[in-house]
Amino acid sequence: MLDPVRRDEHAITAGASPAVVSAVATIFATLAYPVSMEANAEGRLEEVIAEVDRLLEKHRLLETVARRQDTPRSALLEEMQHRQNLVELHKRLRTLHPADLGHILESLPIGDRLVV
Repeated sequence: MLDPVRRDEHAITAGASPAVVSAVATIFATLAYPVSMEANAEGRLEEVIAEVDRLLEKHRLLETVARRQDTPRSALLEEMQHRQNLVELHKRLRTLHPADLGHILESLPIGDRLVV
């Protein structure tokens, strides 16, 4: 079974041109995001903020790739990618304490706050 990141990569590149497959592989290789859990709560919160930033960046890149697909169903692909990205982000954010979520929102730019 593929890990979630590789599963996303395979879902996006299914039926894509070799150039798109290569671009997506490069994107996913640079966006690996393991998060370690330390005893320090402030350190954990900073790691979660960095993880949310990486998720948002990954989502922007994936939506750009979906937007560049030149197929009859490209609008559908773009909408599906957007929804999948939101589900992934919300799944991660649901595990946070409301105060931590508030701190994360304060640390994000306005545009990203609206997405979250």
